[in-house]
Amino acid sequence: MRAATLFLLIAVLALGLYIRLFERKQDSTDRKREIARRVLRINPSRIDALRVARPELQFAAERRDGEWRLTSPVAARADAGAIARLIDTIELLERSDVIRGREWRKKGMTLADFGLDDPRARIVLSGGGKEWTLLVGRDAPVGGNLYLKEASDSSVFIAPTNLLSDLPASLDGLRDRRVFLGFPGDVSRIDLRRREGLLNLARTDVGVWRMQQPWTGRASGAGVQDLLDQLFSARIAEFVAESFEAAPLYGLDDPAAQATIIGDRRYGEQALLIGKPVARDTNLVYATRVGEGTVFAVPRALLDALQTRADGLRDRRLLTLPAQDIAHIRIEEGEHALRLAREESGGWEIREPILQKADEQRVLEGLAVWTGLRVEAFVDQIDTNLAAWGFAPPARTIAFSRRAPPADSAAGRVGADDETLVAVSTLPPSNGLMLVRVGVESAAAWIRADAVQSLPLSPLYYRHPEVLSFDVAAAVSLALVRDGREQAVLRESATNEFRAALPSQTLELDHIRATLETLASLRAARYVAAAEAAAEFMLDAPSASLTVGTRGGLAPVRTLLLGAEDEHGVYAMLRGGDVIFQLPHSTRDKLLRPLYKSAQTTKEPTVAPTPAASPPIGSADPAL
Repeated sequence: MRAATLFLLIAVLALGLYIRLFERKQDSTDRKREIARRVLRINPSRIDALRVARPELQFAAERRDGEWRLTSPVAARADAGAIARLIDTIELLERSDVIRGREWRKKGMTLADFGLDDPRARIVLSGGGKEWTLLVGRDAPVGGNLYLKEASDSSVFIAPTNLLSDLPASLDGLRDRRVFLGFPGDVSRIDLRRREGLLNLARTDVGVWRMQQPWTGRASGAGVQDLLDQLFSARIAEFVAESFEAAPLYGLDDPAAQATIIGDRRYGEQALLIGKPVARDTNLVYATRVGEGTVFAVPRALLDALQTRADGLRDRRLLTLPAQDIAHIRIEEGEHALRLAREESGGWEIREPILQKADEQRVLEGLAVWTGLRVEAFVDQIDTNLAAWGFAPPARTIAFSRRAPPADSAAGRVGADDETLVAVSTLPPSNGLMLVRVGVESAAAWIRADAVQSLPLSPLYYRHPEVLSFDVAAAVSLALVRDGREQAVLRESATNEFRAALPSQTLELDHIRATLETLASLRAARYVAAAEAAAEFMLDAPSASLTVGTRGGLAPVRTLLLGAEDEHGVYAMLRGGDVIFQLPHSTRDKLLRPLYKSAQTTKEPTVAPTPAASPPIGSADPAL
């Protein structure tokens, strides 16, 4: 059985190898036959010169440094695509028949019989040190073919007539109609000179576009890209003159606009002058490239693009950092400072003035507001008098950074390249807008005044709402003090069941369970003030308290104090804690449900431990 399987495997492999070798050989043979039918055997990639002579058109082109240029009858850039298509047509030209030289001479024929003594076209290709001259004669009597001959070969070839139709009918069809060469992504500088003033843009090393004239500041990346797309997609509509001598005739001595772009080293600086409209077609304007002299016409839309207002190219985003990239926020106002940092786990924490877990939702909501802000209006050149504009010093600064400094960093600063600093002016808001300055920009920006409230300075605003968190199964005691009465329960270590700490009491087990579950995940509705203000909220003499004891942990006994209340809820704090918070009325009601039944329902009295054996209310069972 194994031998049979091995035999079949060998047979399959052998068949596959045979098919592969056969097909490769067949492909090679077919390719050789195809090449053998070609009129000329050339490699298009090695052709670097082309000359075509016809009664209606004669031209020559050369490839220099990878670019095709016309050398006759004009010196100009050539359409590389048109030249390549022509060479490909010649390279793929296949003969349908061959008349050997001895055959047509034997019949007493001459080249005149094929129209090759005075050919309709002469095509010369050269490259790699070789030259081919293809002569195009008259049409053959049948089959829609024509006669062709390579000058150095006596044979006459019969080939399809499509070669003549593929030859360019005019020089314009061979000229490069691109206004600017290269690609938008290679441009590092744009200079636009218009009658309304100079507009200068430059790309930084990190790819950010900045306006340098008529003002300095961030430019809109999308706006600049749109301008570049229009420049590089522009095409010459028609060629007008090969000389720049009649510049005043085309309005090019006093151009309506000049666009200069600086790209990579290959093309260097390219400058375009645009003159007056073409009289017979006002949708076109005259133009020329500096240094070339050729006059041509381009669509008026290109002039419109060059006359774009500088204000339309301003970056109206207040922050360019996306919210998901921001990992550190520092807010400073006078001597007060607040630092928020994103942890490696993705959550946020308060690092200054205290180290606390932060409410991630509130931080993200604030970031969403600031990263989504748009500039409503700009005030230029404020750097000449920062004090008058309320920035020396500002009322507040907010620094947004890509990375957080180490948790133990005293300064809390990161590198300037990773940080965007926003200064808020001391000037009062106007029409619902406030004035801010980004970094050291020379312009200030008016933005929505309510935005500052989305990232307040108070650490209480960002504090995580979690007040208590423990495992209900770890609770060993619970005590409720209300209206001067105490109710306490303890968990027996042997049975894991609760019992009353006071004699002759029956437990409300559902209430105890619900109270512990509420305490175990207690969340503040809002933080109100520091613990020093306890008396203000009647927490120095609380109306009620709840004490829970748990196994282990850093704080095995925690006491929740409940004080005054208003329409929003009840004020509370943890004994020994640092902050006062508010709980909803519904949460207060769950916490204050009695732990004991109001009247005995059992027939036999419960045996209670002696007072000496009972642990203090709120403490853990010594037995546990």
